[in-house]
Amino acid sequence: MVADADVIDYVREVRADQAFSVHDGLLNDAGLGVVGGLLGERGPGIPTPFSRLAPGETVEL
Repeated sequence: MVADADVIDYVREVRADQAFSVHDGLLNDAGLGVVGGLLGERGPGIPTPFSRLAPGETVEL
């Protein structure tokens, strides 16, 4: 299992233009709030914009 700090470090290291949540379908509202809090605007200073796609939603990369 990947620790939260590992995810944050990885997102900082790769310096992507955008980050998307994947494999979060099993999370309830509380779990989604934790992920959003860690990687979203309230998170610990990641410069990469983070968002979650709704089931079936696509994005052009």
